[in-house]
Amino acid sequence: MMLGLLVPSGVKMALLAGLVVAIAGAFWHYTIVKGERDAALAAVGALTVENAVQDETIVTLQGAVGEWQEQAERFQATLDQMATNQVAANKHARELNDVLSKHDLTRLSVAKPGLIRNRINRGTAGILGMFECATGGCDDDGS
Repeated sequence: MMLGLLVPSGVKMALLAGLVVAIAGAFWHYTIVKGERDAALAAVGALTVENAVQDETIVTLQGAVGEWQEQAERFQATLDQMATNQVAANKHARELNDVLSKHDLTRLSVAKPGLIRNRINRGTAGILGMFECATGGCDDDGS
């Protein structure tokens, strides 16, 4: 009450107006800061969801890469086996050519047609069997 006696009413109104303006400014600032905070939290939530999706995508892609590497290793093993089979087939073909070049097949086939036919049939069956194994059609025991 003593303050009321010493301070004129115009000053009281100015102080009251200043207090109202200060409270209004603080509320306005609080509202802006709260809105920015809510927007930032929403952005963090969206980024968290995007991060989770990206993590799942990375795991999926890593699994696919691992599978592709395994398939590439199996393919390389198949290529190596086929190269080995090709070397063996070429060696056998050279051996057969050497044997055939030493004989006159025309004269032999006229003289002994059964003998030549049987040998040619066995050789053809052997070559076809090797081809079948080279393309993965035979069992592990070679049959």
